Amino acid sequence: MRITNNMLATHYLSNLNRNLTEMDRLQTQLSTGKNLTRMSDDPASVIEILSMDNKLDDLAGYQKTIGDAKAWLSQSETSVLEINEVVKTAYEKTLAAANASSGADEKTAIAAELSELRDHLVQVANATYGDHYIFGGYSTSEAPFTLEVDGSVYYQGVDLATATASVLTDLDSQVIAYKTGQATSIQVSLTGVDLMGSGDNNLIKIFDNLIATLKSNEDATAISPFISSLQGKQRDVLALATEIGTRTNRLDLLAARYEADEYNYTASKSLVEDADLAETLTFYKMAEASYEAALAVASKVIQPSLMDYLD
Repeated sequence: MRITNNMLATHYLSNLNRNLTEMDRLQTQLSTGKNLTRMSDDPASVIEILSMDNKLDDLAGYQKTIGDAKAWLSQSETSVLEINEVVKTAYEKTLAAANASSGADEKTAIAAELSELRDHLVQVANATYGDHYIFGGYSTSEAPFTLEVDGSVYYQGVDLATATASVLTDLDSQVIAYKTGQATSIQVSLTGVDLMGSGDNNLIKIFDNLIATLKSNEDATAISPFISSLQGKQRDVLALATEIGTRTNRLDLLAARYEADEYNYTASKSLVEDADLAETLTFYKMAEASYEAALAVASKVIQPSLMDYLD
């Protein structure tokens, strides 16, 4: 079979275009830094990259959730420790009032101080994180504790000192949990029942009874039981602070684990997706040299024909 100039030219152009395509691929890798730029480059690797992207997105979401949960718990801890300081101050004032030398005027003054501390408890119990009340259970948009004109304090419209067991159970079950993993969640909220207690152990009721006792100028025998009551409430409050600290520590551990996971997934994705720039540049230079050589050789392989001299 005779090899014509047209056949040589066609074959030459085909090979030259293949070389140009390879140069374009390598140049794209150099400019983007990515080994794969389209699904057809390596479908299996692209699917692997997309899978890791999804995992990284999930990790980013969980890390944000953990940040929000820690902020919520931090605000709760601040409020709980402030309540502890109020109870501690009340305890010290009660010790002073129980002293045999304490007179009616001193007890009245202490009662006035305790009354202010009692009202401050309500203010602390209505603490917020952002626009959300943190001790209101499911009701985060309205203040959970209300101080009425007559001095009564209600939690979601309920007097915790006199509420029935079923009502208290319902209120105490209103907890908020943040999803921190595919199958894990952490409770971030404390309810007003947790914070103030109920029945005779209700902190507001203890304050009210103590204030009334002091105003009546009762002796040390009547005042002393409140000392142990306040000590018990302080233990309860510190137990809540410990619980918050335990949850925060768990969140810290999760955050550290997710940070490590993020690094590992990113590194694995980089191995598949990112181009080795030194290697790619070497291949590009080789392709470029081949292309230039092909152009030089073409002038010798494809000889001029009679048509080249015709105007």
